[in-house]
Amino acid sequence: MKCCVCGIREGVARLRVSEKFVSYPDLFSGGLICTVCSRLFEDRRLRSSNWILIDGEFKVLDKNDLLKILREPPEGSIIYVRGSGRRYGFLKCMKYHSTRTHVALCGEDEGLVFVDRVRLGEVLSTAVRAYSVLKRKTSLANGCSAAEWVHEDVCRAVEELRGDPVWQIVVRVL
Repeated sequence: MKCCVCGIREGVARLRVSEKFVSYPDLFSGGLICTVCSRLFEDRRLRSSNWILIDGEFKVLDKNDLLKILREPPEGSIIYVRGSGRRYGFLKCMKYHSTRTHVALCGEDEGLVFVDRVRLGEVLSTAVRAYSVLKRKTSLANGCSAAEWVHEDVCRAVEELRGDPVWQIVVRVL
């Protein structure tokens, strides 16, 4: 029987969650979990950190490592960017992975986002440039204040991307 989290690998152990577990709708049917996905429930750091999964191995990433990975995401990987604290935001993303042309990003708040590699690079460079000028994530996430519009070219770029889930994930990384 397949893993109830990823649906890819064979389930080898029973999934043990409390009665208060609110993410049942994000699981596949069955009650078995594979060794890779079981780490997500056993290792508290994975629930509260940014990480990348490559070839069945998790690597917890700090901000600098995450920025490097986003510039050159490995094929076959999934990149998880934590958000506001939902403990199991990764559940909807575990069955996907990056390809030669697209990157599988999983934002805790946004869920799975497939993005073209070239577009991800463009969004990332725009975010880094805007952050270096505006110095605040709030401006990137919510839009420029009246005083910040002195940097009109940057604020226009922010406005073009502001509602995009890829933009929201990238801004959280900065």
